[in-house]
Amino acid sequence: MKIRLGWQIFLLILLLLGILGYFTARNEGFVKQLPPLPQSEEKIPSISQTELSRGWYYGTELQKKPGTPDNWIYTEAGRSSSWHEP
Repeated sequence: MKIRLGWQIFLLILLLLGILGYFTARNEGFVKQLPPLPQSEEKIPSISQTELSRGWYYGTELQKKPGTPDNWIYTEAGRSSSWHEP
């Protein structure tokens, strides 16, 4: 019994999808057993008087210090990112 090339390719793809599905299902069970990632509980200190008088401080967008004036803006500059007066 001879199977045409088109059917051979179809069966090969079907086999590969079955194998992929099998390993995906196995991996889902493993991933569900992993503990949740710890949340960062970084304590961000309040803005100091020096930083207020200087008018800026280094920090990322997520590191806005408590007490930072509402009109200060964030500027992305890699390691030099900062919060500063407009």
